[in-house]
Amino acid sequence: MKINSVIAQLSLFAVSYSAYSQDSYDYIWSGTSTGDFKWTTSSNWSPNGVPSSGDSVYINSTSENGLGANNLDLGGDVYVGDVTWVLASETQKLYTGGTLNAENFTADFGSKGWPQFCIGSRLNVSKSDGTGKLLIHNSSKVDNLEAQFIVNAAVSADNIEIATPDVWSSTSRYIYISIGWNGGGSAENPKIKVLNEFKLGDSTALKTDSATTYVSFGGISGFGSFMTGDKKLYMTLTGSGSYEFSGVSSVTDGGGIIVTSASSGVQKFVNSGFNLAGVNMQSGRLEIAGSAGDVVLSGGTISSIENGSGGDVLTMDSLTWSGGKIALDLDGEYADTVSISGNFSTTGSGELVFDLNFDEIVMRNLIESSEDKKYTYDLISVGGTSDIANTNFVFEDDYGTFSYDFENGMLTISQIPEPAAIAAILGAIALGVAARRRRK
Repeated sequence: MKINSVIAQLSLFAVSYSAYSQDSYDYIWSGTSTGDFKWTTSSNWSPNGVPSSGDSVYINSTSENGLGANNLDLGGDVYVGDVTWVLASETQKLYTGGTLNAENFTADFGSKGWPQFCIGSRLNVSKSDGTGKLLIHNSSKVDNLEAQFIVNAAVSADNIEIATPDVWSSTSRYIYISIGWNGGGSAENPKIKVLNEFKLGDSTALKTDSATTYVSFGGISGFGSFMTGDKKLYMTLTGSGSYEFSGVSSVTDGGGIIVTSASSGVQKFVNSGFNLAGVNMQSGRLEIAGSAGDVVLSGGTISSIENGSGGDVLTMDSLTWSGGKIALDLDGEYADTVSISGNFSTTGSGELVFDLNFDEIVMRNLIESSEDKKYTYDLISVGGTSDIANTNFVFEDDYGTFSYDFENGMLTISQIPEPAAIAAILGAIALGVAARRRRK
Protein backbone atom coordinates (compact mmCIF):
# COMPACT_ATOMS: atom_id res chain seq x y z
CA MET A 1 0.00 0.00 0.00
CA LYS A 2 1.15 3.62 -0.60
CA ILE A 3 2.39 5.76 2.28
CA ASN A 4 1.64 9.44 1.70
CA SER A 5 4.05 12.08 2.88
CA VAL A 6 2.88 14.83 5.24
CA ILE A 7 3.06 17.38 2.39
CA ALA A 8 0.94 15.19 0.14
CA GLN A 9 -1.61 14.73 2.92
CA LEU A 10 -1.87 18.48 3.50
CA SER A 11 -2.36 19.13 -0.21
CA LEU A 12 -5.42 16.95 -0.22
CA PHE A 13 -7.46 19.65 1.48
CA ALA A 14 -7.33 21.63 -1.76
CA VAL A 15 -8.69 18.83 -3.98
CA SER A 16 -12.01 17.09 -4.33
CA TYR A 17 -13.25 14.11 -2.34
CA SER A 18 -12.93 11.84 -5.39
CA ALA A 19 -9.26 12.81 -5.79
CA TYR A 20 -8.68 12.07 -2.11
CA SER A 21 -10.33 8.70 -2.58
CA GLN A 22 -8.23 7.86 -5.62
CA ASP A 23 -5.00 8.80 -3.90
CA SER A 24 -5.57 6.09 -1.31
CA TYR A 25 -5.63 3.28 -3.88
CA ASP A 26 -2.72 1.20 -5.16
CA TYR A 27 -3.79 1.37 -8.81
CA ILE A 28 -6.01 3.77 -10.75
CA TRP A 29 -7.35 3.02 -14.21
CA SER A 30 -6.09 5.68 -16.61
CA GLY A 31 -6.74 4.07 -19.99
CA THR A 32 -4.32 6.47 -21.67
CA SER A 33 -2.35 3.92 -23.72
CA THR A 34 -3.25 2.57 -27.16
CA GLY A 35 -6.91 2.21 -26.28
CA ASP A 36 -6.91 -1.59 -25.98
CA PHE A 37 -8.88 -1.41 -22.68
CA LYS A 38 -7.09 -4.48 -21.36
CA TRP A 39 -6.60 -5.10 -17.64
CA THR A 40 -3.20 -6.68 -18.36
CA THR A 41 -1.78 -3.64 -20.20
CA SER A 42 0.53 -1.95 -17.70
CA SER A 43 0.22 1.52 -19.25
CA ASN A 44 -3.55 1.45 -18.66
CA TRP A 45 -2.82 1.86 -14.94
CA SER A 46 -1.34 4.54 -12.76
CA PRO A 47 1.28 3.83 -11.58
CA ASN A 48 2.44 1.78 -14.55
CA GLY A 49 1.85 -1.90 -13.80
CA VAL A 50 -0.89 -4.50 -13.33
CA PRO A 51 -2.85 -4.90 -10.06
CA SER A 52 -2.41 -8.21 -8.28
CA SER A 53 -3.71 -10.02 -5.21
CA GLY A 54 -4.32 -7.67 -2.28
CA ASP A 55 -3.95 -4.46 -4.33
CA SER A 56 -6.70 -1.85 -4.07
CA VAL A 57 -8.10 -0.61 -7.38
CA TYR A 58 -10.01 2.52 -8.44
CA ILE A 59 -11.83 2.67 -11.77
CA ASN A 60 -13.91 5.55 -13.08
CA SER A 61 -15.87 4.90 -16.27
CA THR A 62 -15.65 8.18 -18.19
CA SER A 63 -15.36 9.21 -21.82
CA GLU A 64 -11.79 10.40 -21.08
CA ASN A 65 -10.47 6.92 -20.27
CA GLY A 66 -12.73 5.16 -22.78
CA LEU A 67 -14.64 2.99 -20.31
CA GLY A 68 -17.75 5.07 -20.79
CA ALA A 69 -18.17 3.41 -24.17
CA ASN A 70 -16.12 0.22 -23.96
CA ASN A 71 -15.76 -2.90 -21.84
CA LEU A 72 -12.66 -3.46 -19.76
CA ASP A 73 -11.18 -6.78 -20.95
CA LEU A 74 -9.90 -8.80 -17.97
CA GLY A 75 -8.01 -11.23 -20.21
CA GLY A 76 -8.63 -14.07 -17.76
CA ASP A 77 -9.21 -14.44 -14.02
CA VAL A 78 -7.82 -11.62 -11.87
CA TYR A 79 -7.32 -11.36 -8.10
CA VAL A 80 -7.22 -8.06 -6.22
CA GLY A 81 -8.12 -6.51 -2.87
CA ASP A 82 -10.69 -3.72 -2.69
CA VAL A 83 -12.26 -2.43 -5.92
CA THR A 84 -14.15 0.84 -6.25
CA TRP A 85 -15.79 1.31 -9.64
CA VAL A 86 -17.53 4.62 -10.32
CA LEU A 87 -19.97 4.92 -13.20
CA ALA A 88 -19.74 8.56 -14.24
CA SER A 89 -21.86 8.30 -17.38
CA GLU A 90 -24.91 6.42 -18.57
CA THR A 91 -23.68 3.12 -19.97
CA GLN A 92 -24.30 -0.61 -20.08
CA LYS A 93 -20.62 -1.55 -20.04
CA LEU A 94 -18.41 -2.96 -17.31
CA TYR A 95 -16.01 -5.82 -17.95
CA THR A 96 -15.70 -9.13 -19.80
CA GLY A 97 -13.12 -11.85 -20.34
CA GLY A 98 -12.76 -13.71 -17.03
CA THR A 99 -13.63 -13.75 -13.34
CA LEU A 100 -12.97 -10.69 -11.21
CA ASN A 101 -12.05 -11.89 -7.71
CA ALA A 102 -12.05 -9.10 -5.13
CA GLU A 103 -12.07 -8.89 -1.34
CA ASN A 104 -14.57 -6.01 -1.53
CA PHE A 105 -16.31 -4.44 -4.53
CA THR A 106 -18.04 -1.05 -4.44
CA ALA A 107 -20.22 -0.15 -7.42
CA ASP A 108 -20.74 3.60 -7.22
CA PHE A 109 -23.37 5.26 -9.42
CA GLY A 110 -21.90 8.72 -9.91
CA SER A 111 -24.14 10.05 -12.67
CA LYS A 112 -27.69 11.30 -13.09
CA GLY A 113 -30.33 9.75 -15.30
CA TRP A 114 -30.30 5.99 -15.83
CA PRO A 115 -26.79 4.62 -15.25
CA GLN A 116 -26.35 0.87 -15.63
CA PHE A 117 -23.54 -1.40 -14.56
CA CYS A 118 -23.55 -4.59 -16.60
CA ILE A 119 -21.58 -7.57 -15.29
CA GLY A 120 -20.39 -9.39 -18.42
CA SER A 121 -18.18 -11.92 -16.61
CA ARG A 122 -18.28 -13.64 -13.26
CA LEU A 123 -17.78 -11.59 -10.09
CA ASN A 124 -16.58 -13.14 -6.84
CA VAL A 125 -16.33 -11.00 -3.70
CA SER A 126 -14.95 -12.80 -0.67
CA LYS A 127 -12.49 -12.70 2.20
CA SER A 128 -11.18 -15.51 4.35
CA ASP A 129 -13.15 -14.24 7.37
CA GLY A 130 -16.46 -14.02 5.46
CA THR A 131 -16.67 -10.20 5.59
CA GLY A 132 -16.22 -9.48 1.88
CA LYS A 133 -18.95 -7.18 0.55
CA LEU A 134 -20.43 -6.15 -2.77
CA LEU A 135 -21.78 -2.66 -2.05
CA ILE A 136 -24.03 -1.01 -4.64
CA HIS A 137 -24.73 2.68 -3.95
CA ASN A 138 -24.27 6.30 -5.01
CA SER A 139 -21.72 8.18 -2.91
CA SER A 140 -22.68 11.69 -4.01
CA LYS A 141 -26.15 13.19 -3.94
CA VAL A 142 -27.79 13.61 -7.34
CA ASP A 143 -30.97 15.28 -8.58
CA ASN A 144 -32.20 12.25 -10.47
CA LEU A 145 -31.21 8.60 -10.11
CA GLU A 146 -32.73 5.39 -11.41
CA ALA A 147 -29.75 3.06 -11.38
CA GLN A 148 -29.47 -0.58 -12.34
CA PHE A 149 -26.77 -3.16 -11.53
CA ILE A 150 -27.34 -5.85 -14.17
CA VAL A 151 -26.20 -9.39 -13.34
CA ASN A 152 -25.55 -10.92 -16.74
CA ALA A 153 -23.06 -13.45 -15.35
CA ALA A 154 -22.95 -15.29 -12.03
CA VAL A 155 -22.19 -13.24 -8.92
CA SER A 156 -21.04 -14.70 -5.61
CA ALA A 157 -20.22 -12.75 -2.46
CA ASP A 158 -19.83 -13.08 1.28
CA ASN A 159 -22.33 -10.22 1.65
CA ILE A 160 -24.28 -7.94 -0.69
CA GLU A 161 -25.77 -4.58 0.24
CA ILE A 162 -27.80 -2.30 -2.00
CA ALA A 163 -27.78 1.00 -0.13
CA THR A 164 -30.65 3.47 -0.05
CA PRO A 165 -30.10 6.01 -2.88
CA ASP A 166 -29.02 9.50 -1.81
CA VAL A 167 -30.83 12.05 -4.00
CA TRP A 168 -31.78 15.72 -3.73
CA SER A 169 -35.17 15.22 -5.35
CA SER A 170 -38.10 14.36 -3.09
CA THR A 171 -39.40 12.02 -5.79
CA SER A 172 -38.83 8.36 -4.96
CA ARG A 173 -35.81 6.95 -6.81
CA TYR A 174 -34.55 3.39 -7.01
CA ILE A 175 -31.37 1.39 -7.23
CA TYR A 176 -32.06 -2.04 -8.69
CA ILE A 177 -30.02 -5.19 -8.85
CA SER A 178 -31.51 -7.14 -11.73
CA ILE A 179 -30.95 -10.40 -13.53
CA GLY A 180 -29.86 -9.86 -17.12
CA TRP A 181 -31.18 -11.30 -20.34
CA ASN A 182 -29.07 -14.49 -20.46
CA GLY A 183 -31.24 -16.43 -18.03
CA GLY A 184 -31.48 -16.84 -14.31
CA GLY A 185 -29.19 -19.76 -13.41
CA SER A 186 -30.35 -23.03 -11.86
CA ALA A 187 -30.86 -24.61 -8.46
CA GLU A 188 -27.33 -26.06 -8.62
CA ASN A 189 -25.78 -22.87 -10.00
CA PRO A 190 -27.74 -19.85 -8.73
CA LYS A 191 -27.29 -16.57 -10.55
CA ILE A 192 -26.57 -14.78 -7.28
CA LYS A 193 -25.07 -16.62 -4.32
CA VAL A 194 -24.54 -14.84 -1.01
CA LEU A 195 -22.85 -16.69 1.84
CA ASN A 196 -24.19 -14.42 4.58
CA GLU A 197 -26.35 -11.28 4.37
CA PHE A 198 -28.27 -9.95 1.38
CA LYS A 199 -29.39 -6.46 2.41
CA LEU A 200 -31.84 -4.27 0.51
CA GLY A 201 -32.01 -0.63 1.60
CA ASP A 202 -35.13 1.50 1.36
CA SER A 203 -36.01 2.36 -2.28
CA THR A 204 -33.97 -0.56 -3.61
CA ALA A 205 -35.06 -3.78 -5.26
CA LEU A 206 -34.01 -7.14 -6.63
CA LYS A 207 -35.68 -7.44 -10.04
CA THR A 208 -36.02 -10.85 -11.67
CA ASP A 209 -38.71 -10.06 -14.23
CA SER A 210 -36.65 -11.04 -17.29
CA ALA A 211 -36.44 -14.80 -16.64
CA THR A 212 -37.05 -17.54 -14.11
CA THR A 213 -34.26 -16.96 -11.60
CA TYR A 214 -32.42 -18.93 -8.91
CA VAL A 215 -30.64 -17.25 -6.01
CA SER A 216 -29.12 -18.40 -2.73
CA PHE A 217 -28.75 -16.22 0.38
CA GLY A 218 -27.53 -16.80 3.90
CA GLY A 219 -30.35 -14.52 4.98
CA ILE A 220 -32.20 -11.36 3.93
CA SER A 221 -32.46 -8.03 5.75
CA GLY A 222 -33.50 -4.46 5.00
CA PHE A 223 -36.55 -2.61 3.69
CA GLY A 224 -36.49 -2.98 -0.11
CA SER A 225 -38.56 -4.97 -2.60
CA PHE A 226 -38.45 -8.22 -4.55
CA MET A 227 -39.94 -7.69 -8.02
CA THR A 228 -40.60 -10.76 -10.15
CA GLY A 229 -43.28 -9.59 -12.58
CA ASP A 230 -44.79 -12.71 -14.15
CA LYS A 231 -41.61 -14.78 -13.59
CA LYS A 232 -40.65 -17.16 -10.78
CA LEU A 233 -37.87 -16.47 -8.27
CA TYR A 234 -36.48 -19.56 -6.53
CA MET A 235 -34.68 -18.53 -3.36
CA THR A 236 -32.69 -20.84 -1.08
CA LEU A 237 -31.80 -19.76 2.47
CA THR A 238 -28.64 -21.36 3.87
CA GLY A 239 -27.43 -19.16 6.75
CA SER A 240 -26.88 -19.86 10.43
CA GLY A 241 -27.70 -16.40 11.82
CA SER A 242 -30.91 -14.51 12.49
CA TYR A 243 -32.20 -12.17 9.75
CA GLU A 244 -35.20 -9.85 9.53
CA PHE A 245 -36.62 -8.45 6.31
CA SER A 246 -39.19 -5.65 6.44
CA GLY A 247 -39.70 -5.20 2.70
CA VAL A 248 -42.40 -6.34 0.29
CA SER A 249 -42.85 -8.45 -2.83
CA SER A 250 -44.24 -7.30 -6.17
CA VAL A 251 -45.54 -9.98 -8.55
CA THR A 252 -48.12 -10.35 -11.30
CA ASP A 253 -50.13 -13.32 -12.53
CA GLY A 254 -47.85 -16.28 -13.13
CA GLY A 255 -45.00 -14.88 -11.06
CA GLY A 256 -44.01 -15.50 -7.48
CA ILE A 257 -41.29 -16.28 -4.95
CA ILE A 258 -40.60 -19.84 -3.80
CA VAL A 259 -38.39 -20.14 -0.72
CA THR A 260 -36.43 -23.22 0.30
CA SER A 261 -35.27 -23.05 3.92
CA ALA A 262 -32.14 -25.20 4.17
CA SER A 263 -30.55 -23.20 6.95
CA SER A 264 -29.74 -23.64 10.62
CA GLY A 265 -30.78 -20.07 11.40
CA VAL A 266 -33.87 -17.87 11.55
CA GLN A 267 -35.41 -15.81 8.74
CA LYS A 268 -38.21 -13.37 9.56
CA PHE A 269 -40.41 -11.74 6.91
CA VAL A 270 -42.19 -9.22 9.11
CA ASN A 271 -44.15 -7.26 6.46
CA SER A 272 -47.58 -8.62 5.52
CA GLY A 273 -46.89 -7.24 2.03
CA PHE A 274 -44.19 -9.87 1.48
CA ASN A 275 -46.09 -12.86 0.10
CA LEU A 276 -44.69 -16.14 -1.18
CA ALA A 277 -45.92 -18.54 -3.83
CA GLY A 278 -44.46 -21.45 -1.92
CA VAL A 279 -42.19 -22.70 0.86
CA ASN A 280 -40.07 -25.85 0.92
CA MET A 281 -39.31 -26.12 4.63
CA GLN A 282 -36.37 -28.46 5.24
CA SER A 283 -34.53 -26.99 8.23
CA GLY A 284 -34.09 -23.79 10.21
CA ARG A 285 -36.91 -21.48 11.24
CA LEU A 286 -39.10 -19.33 9.00
CA GLU A 287 -41.45 -16.67 10.40
CA ILE A 288 -43.75 -14.95 7.94
CA ALA A 289 -46.41 -12.26 8.31
CA GLY A 290 -47.70 -12.58 4.73
CA SER A 291 -48.95 -15.64 2.91
CA ALA A 292 -46.62 -18.65 2.73
CA GLY A 293 -48.30 -20.04 -0.41
CA ASP A 294 -48.06 -23.79 -1.03
CA VAL A 295 -46.04 -25.21 1.87
CA VAL A 296 -44.13 -28.48 1.91
CA LEU A 297 -43.04 -29.08 5.50
CA SER A 298 -40.44 -31.82 5.95
CA GLY A 299 -38.23 -30.30 8.67
CA GLY A 300 -37.48 -27.16 10.63
CA THR A 301 -40.12 -24.83 12.05
CA ILE A 302 -42.55 -22.49 10.29
CA SER A 303 -44.74 -19.93 12.05
CA SER A 304 -46.38 -16.57 11.83
CA ILE A 305 -44.27 -13.82 13.37
CA GLU A 306 -43.08 -15.03 16.78
CA ASN A 307 -43.96 -12.09 19.03
CA GLY A 308 -45.15 -13.79 22.21
CA SER A 309 -48.80 -12.85 21.71
CA GLY A 310 -51.58 -14.79 20.07
CA GLY A 311 -53.84 -13.63 17.27
CA ASP A 312 -51.51 -13.85 14.27
CA VAL A 313 -52.45 -16.03 11.32
CA LEU A 314 -50.09 -18.38 9.48
CA THR A 315 -51.68 -18.30 6.02
CA MET A 316 -51.05 -21.02 3.42
CA ASP A 317 -52.56 -22.02 0.10
CA SER A 318 -51.91 -25.67 0.92
CA LEU A 319 -49.87 -27.76 3.35
CA THR A 320 -48.14 -31.07 2.69
CA TRP A 321 -46.47 -32.40 5.82
CA SER A 322 -43.96 -35.21 6.37
CA GLY A 323 -41.90 -33.75 9.24
CA GLY A 324 -41.03 -30.55 11.05
CA LYS A 325 -42.94 -28.21 13.34
CA ILE A 326 -45.52 -25.43 13.32
CA ALA A 327 -44.97 -22.88 16.10
CA LEU A 328 -47.95 -21.06 17.64
CA ASP A 329 -48.26 -18.35 20.27
CA LEU A 330 -51.11 -18.57 22.79
CA ASP A 331 -51.86 -15.34 24.65
CA GLY A 332 -54.64 -15.67 27.16
CA GLU A 333 -57.90 -16.08 25.28
CA TYR A 334 -56.25 -15.65 21.88
CA ALA A 335 -54.14 -18.02 19.81
CA ASP A 336 -52.15 -17.89 16.62
CA THR A 337 -54.04 -19.85 14.01
CA VAL A 338 -53.27 -21.74 10.80
CA SER A 339 -55.43 -20.92 7.80
CA ILE A 340 -55.15 -23.24 4.79
CA SER A 341 -57.28 -22.18 1.84
CA GLY A 342 -56.62 -25.41 -0.10
CA ASN A 343 -55.73 -28.96 0.84
CA PHE A 344 -53.95 -30.31 3.92
CA SER A 345 -52.25 -33.70 3.66
CA THR A 346 -49.88 -35.70 5.86
CA THR A 347 -47.46 -38.42 4.81
CA GLY A 348 -45.04 -40.72 6.58
CA SER A 349 -45.19 -42.29 10.02
CA GLY A 350 -43.83 -39.42 12.08
CA GLU A 351 -45.68 -36.83 14.12
CA LEU A 352 -46.60 -33.28 13.18
CA VAL A 353 -45.41 -31.22 16.14
CA PHE A 354 -47.09 -28.01 17.24
CA ASP A 355 -44.64 -25.97 19.31
CA LEU A 356 -46.78 -23.90 21.71
CA ASN A 357 -45.57 -20.73 23.39
CA PHE A 358 -47.60 -19.31 26.29
CA ASP A 359 -47.47 -18.10 29.89
CA GLU A 360 -47.99 -21.00 32.31
CA ILE A 361 -49.74 -18.93 35.00
CA VAL A 362 -52.15 -17.34 32.50
CA MET A 363 -53.02 -20.76 31.10
CA ARG A 364 -53.60 -22.25 34.55
CA ASN A 365 -55.94 -19.38 35.44
CA LEU A 366 -57.93 -19.85 32.22
CA ILE A 367 -58.34 -23.55 32.90
CA GLU A 368 -59.22 -23.10 36.59
CA SER A 369 -61.84 -20.43 35.83
CA SER A 370 -63.66 -22.65 33.30
CA GLU A 371 -66.55 -24.85 34.38
CA ASP A 372 -65.12 -28.08 33.04
CA LYS A 373 -61.49 -27.19 33.92
CA LYS A 374 -60.52 -27.14 30.27
CA TYR A 375 -59.79 -24.45 27.69
CA THR A 376 -60.29 -24.79 23.94
CA TYR A 377 -58.71 -22.96 20.98
CA ASP A 378 -59.77 -23.10 17.34
CA LEU A 379 -56.31 -23.57 15.79
CA ILE A 380 -56.66 -24.76 12.19
CA SER A 381 -59.08 -24.15 9.35
CA VAL A 382 -58.86 -25.97 6.01
CA GLY A 383 -60.77 -24.97 2.90
CA GLY A 384 -60.04 -28.08 0.82
CA THR A 385 -59.57 -31.76 1.56
CA SER A 386 -57.97 -32.48 4.89
CA ASP A 387 -56.09 -35.00 7.00
CA ILE A 388 -56.95 -32.93 10.05
CA ALA A 389 -58.66 -35.93 11.66
CA ASN A 390 -55.36 -37.80 11.60
CA THR A 391 -53.98 -38.76 15.00
CA ASN A 392 -50.27 -38.10 14.39
CA PHE A 393 -50.23 -34.68 16.06
CA VAL A 394 -48.10 -33.78 19.06
CA PHE A 395 -48.27 -30.60 21.14
CA GLU A 396 -45.16 -29.37 22.97
CA ASP A 397 -44.69 -26.64 25.57
CA ASP A 398 -41.97 -25.59 28.01
CA TYR A 399 -43.73 -26.89 31.11
CA GLY A 400 -44.88 -30.51 30.87
CA THR A 401 -47.88 -29.88 33.12
CA PHE A 402 -50.64 -29.70 30.50
CA SER A 403 -52.42 -32.31 28.45
CA TYR A 404 -53.83 -31.79 24.97
CA ASP A 405 -56.77 -33.17 23.05
CA PHE A 406 -56.99 -32.28 19.35
CA GLU A 407 -60.00 -32.94 17.17
CA ASN A 408 -61.08 -31.37 13.87
CA GLY A 409 -58.85 -28.33 14.27
CA MET A 410 -59.86 -27.66 17.88
CA LEU A 411 -57.28 -27.91 20.65
CA THR A 412 -58.47 -28.52 24.22
CA ILE A 413 -55.97 -27.95 27.01
CA SER A 414 -56.31 -29.31 30.53
CA GLN A 415 -54.00 -29.37 33.49
CA ILE A 416 -52.11 -32.46 34.59
CA PRO A 417 -52.58 -32.81 38.37
CA GLU A 418 -49.58 -31.91 40.51
CA PRO A 419 -47.62 -34.89 41.93
CA ALA A 420 -48.85 -34.06 45.44
CA ALA A 421 -52.45 -34.07 44.25
CA ILE A 422 -51.89 -37.37 42.47
CA ALA A 423 -50.37 -38.81 45.64
CA ALA A 424 -53.35 -37.60 47.66
CA ILE A 425 -55.78 -39.17 45.19
CA LEU A 426 -53.87 -42.45 45.25
CA GLY A 427 -53.78 -42.30 49.05
CA ALA A 428 -57.52 -41.77 49.20
CA ILE A 429 -58.07 -44.70 46.88
CA ALA A 430 -55.81 -46.86 49.02
CA LEU A 431 -57.72 -45.91 52.17
CA GLY A 432 -61.00 -46.71 50.47
CA VAL A 433 -59.76 -50.13 49.43
CA ALA A 434 -58.53 -50.84 52.96
CA ALA A 435 -61.86 -49.79 54.44
CA ARG A 436 -63.74 -52.07 52.08
CA ARG A 437 -61.51 -54.99 53.09
CA ARG A 438 -62.20 -54.36 56.78
CA ARG A 439 -65.94 -54.36 56.18
CA LYS A 440 -65.63 -57.72 54.52
